[in-house]
Amino acid sequence: LTRQIEDIDLARLAGKLQGIIDGLNTLATSESFQTLPARLQDSLASVTALSDELRTQVAASGPKLDKVLDGAAVTVAGANTELPKLSSLVEGNLKVLNGAIAAFEQTMTNVDSLVAPGSATAYQLNKALRELTLASRAIQELANLLDRQPESLLRGKQEDPQ
Repeated sequence: LTRQIEDIDLARLAGKLQGIIDGLNTLATSESFQTLPARLQDSLASVTALSDELRTQVAASGPKLDKVLDGAAVTVAGANTELPKLSSLVEGNLKVLNGAIAAFEQTMTNVDSLVAPGSATAYQLNKALRELTLASRAIQELANLLDRQPESLLRGKQEDPQ
C-alpha cells in the first residue's frame, strides 16, 4: 500500500484537480449558468400556465364529448334496431330480383328460339321481307310507268298487239 501511495504522481494529480476546479469555476461564473434558475422558473411558469389552460379546455370539452358519445350511442342503438329490418327487406328484394332474373333468362331463351336461323318465325319473317321487296318493286315499276306515260292512268292497260 505504501508503494502504491509513493507511485502516485501528486504534481500531476494536483494539476488535473486544478483543471477541474478551473472548469467548474468557469461554468459557475458563466452568464448562461447564472441565468439558468430564472429560465427554469420561466419554463416552470409556462408549463403551469399550459397545464391550467389544458385543464380548462378539458373541463369545457367534457360535456360536449358526453353529448357526442350519447348521440353516438343513440345512433348505434337505432342502427341495431333497424339493421335486422333492413336485412330482411334486402333479402326479400333479392329473392324477387332472382325471380325476375330467372324470368328474363327464360324470356331470352324463348326469344332466341324464335329468331334462330332455322326457326319458323325467322322463315316467316324472311318470307314477308321477300314479299315486301316484290311489292316495293311493283310499286316502283308503276311509278316509273306513270312517270313515262301519265295518261295510262286514264286509258288503262293497253292490249298487246300480238
